[in-house]
Amino acid sequence: MTPPPENPTGQPPSPHVTVSVGGAPVRGAREAIRATITDPNAASGTGAESQTAAELAQLSVELLELLTGHPTDEVLRSRIRLLAIRFAGAMGVGHVTRAEDGVWDLKPGFANGRMPRRHDFSDALSARCQQVIKLNSVQVDALPQVEGCYGVFAPVGPPASGTSDELGQNAEILLLIISDTKDARLPIDIAGRLTTTLAACLKNQHSTLHQWQIDALSALIDLVSSVEKCQSVNAALEHVANELSRYLNIGNVAVAASSASPESTAVGTMAVSGISKIDTRSSGHHAYQQCLAESLLREEPAVWPPVEEANDQLLLAHRQLASELNTESVFSCPLVTTEGKCVGVWLFAGSTGQVTPARFVRFVLTAAPRIAGAIDAVARTEHPRWIRVLTELPEKLKQKQARVAMVIAGLLLVTLLLPVSYRVRCHCTVEPDVRRFAVAPFDGTVLKGFVRPGDEVKKGQVLARMDGRALRYEMAEVSAEHSIAIKQRAIELADRDIPKMLLAELDGQRLQAEQDLLDFKRDNLQIKSPVDGVVLTGSLENAEASAVRTGDVLFEVGALNRKLIHIEVPADEVAQVAPGQHVTVWIQGRESLPLRGQIARVRPQSELKNADNVFIAELLVENDDVALLPGMQGSARINGKTHSLGWNLFHKPFDWFWSRLSW
Repeated sequence: MTPPPENPTGQPPSPHVTVSVGGAPVRGAREAIRATITDPNAASGTGAESQTAAELAQLSVELLELLTGHPTDEVLRSRIRLLAIRFAGAMGVGHVTRAEDGVWDLKPGFANGRMPRRHDFSDALSARCQQVIKLNSVQVDALPQVEGCYGVFAPVGPPASGTSDELGQNAEILLLIISDTKDARLPIDIAGRLTTTLAACLKNQHSTLHQWQIDALSALIDLVSSVEKCQSVNAALEHVANELSRYLNIGNVAVAASSASPESTAVGTMAVSGISKIDTRSSGHHAYQQCLAESLLREEPAVWPPVEEANDQLLLAHRQLASELNTESVFSCPLVTTEGKCVGVWLFAGSTGQVTPARFVRFVLTAAPRIAGAIDAVARTEHPRWIRVLTELPEKLKQKQARVAMVIAGLLLVTLLLPVSYRVRCHCTVEPDVRRFAVAPFDGTVLKGFVRPGDEVKKGQVLARMDGRALRYEMAEVSAEHSIAIKQRAIELADRDIPKMLLAELDGQRLQAEQDLLDFKRDNLQIKSPVDGVVLTGSLENAEASAVRTGDVLFEVGALNRKLIHIEVPADEVAQVAPGQHVTVWIQGRESLPLRGQIARVRPQSELKNADNVFIAELLVENDDVALLPGMQGSARINGKTHSLGWNLFHKPFDWFWSRLSW
């Protein structure tokens, strides 16, 4: 095996090693161990020394992996502690740090193995740690709190942050707990190697952090500059979402502008990275909207999963979005300018390692006011949409697609100018031209009906017969009374009683009139059809002996030779309809034989048909073949005045818009 290099980390050599056990210094331990590792003759002396050299070589390999692996701060310190226990045989290893008040402390989670209690350490070993920092060398001393145990105090190199205490050294010590100092050279050398590697890794992290900060600042400046050049807020939001997704390597970035109303917590225009147009009806769009609104309502950064369990119920929309996108974490933050004006909100959804590190959160919080100011500047300088269209028109006209679109638009314009007869489509119903009614001539009962609706009848045909039995009885009674009145007049005339004779004569005249009326009723017991046609309504077939009064309509008869078609013109189209206009009618069941004619007249008063307000236009047609029956329905097309095709298509929307302007 090739011996490892003397300094695998590439950093300056470890501090000078001074070992003191009970106050007796022991120097040169590290040099002796290093000589044993690097000198092949020394390494081949005994089996124990050969094993130690192999272990140190393996340690050098693992330390080199730490230097080149770029682990996080927590992982780095944990690996250092585990290597100290593994190769130095330490019972416990911990990182001792100094607080701002000068007290040294062993923080929980910064130790492995068997370590002294924190309060004992703070009380008894703070002075020793301060002495180790001043000497800047590895020290070994007994631990009064733990009998038979010793501590190897190894100061870590210069601080990664570039800050230092008044001595110019770092306030951090790697403490190894060992049980014996007879062979303390190996723990001392390993402690020196570990602290040197830890300092080098922290320095590399510091350099990487500084470089990342420089790159992030440069990217932020470029992003703000490019956002301020956008012509609209929508374009600015899309640019921010896509650029941050590319730079931060996060697949889901959403940026939204706040609502126009200052009191509203709803979001306005939204842009999502990688999506040019999102479906507003999708569940994903709803989840984004709710999450952004929730962040806007909170007025502070929010992260899911929350750090505190008490905030679980306060981030329901964040949890729903994480479930919708199938991601681990969601981080959101309002976009507030340096003047305190909230212009929008943005969110980042991805894995926990992407959206929760302190570096990422620090960048988002730092960039938020600058991006908010850029978006606000774009909103203040944004032109109306019609101005933007006119501005972009010259560039678009240079494109081939724009020229083709202009040709198509020209052809469409010419087409809209073509003169075309305006057509009104309506519903229509067939009605008879002449209607006659057969009524009851007097009060009585109907003996029998002879026709039903739909039967064709001739003029004078008997439709029904009245019951004449009561009439005959009444006629016999009136005839008898009339004969008595005549005889009574003759008697009074013979007696020369003029007054009574006159009364008898008047009574006879009255009875004669009643008899004439009864004769009229007797002659009109049969109800006859007034015209040739078809029975439209009325049926007494199953209503024999039904009582009727004078003037009751028993039958309605419509003529067959001519039909009147009622065309139901909508109220908003009646202004385009006038008598004399040509009409084409299609009756249901006779669509292959359309009827043509001209409008005879338009009734001046509207009617309610099928819950619609319509005006009735009348069309008179011949019905020689008796094919049209009352009640048939169909559709009609009225050819109105000639207008341009554009007027025919768009005059209604134009009239509606113009009427609203006159309010």
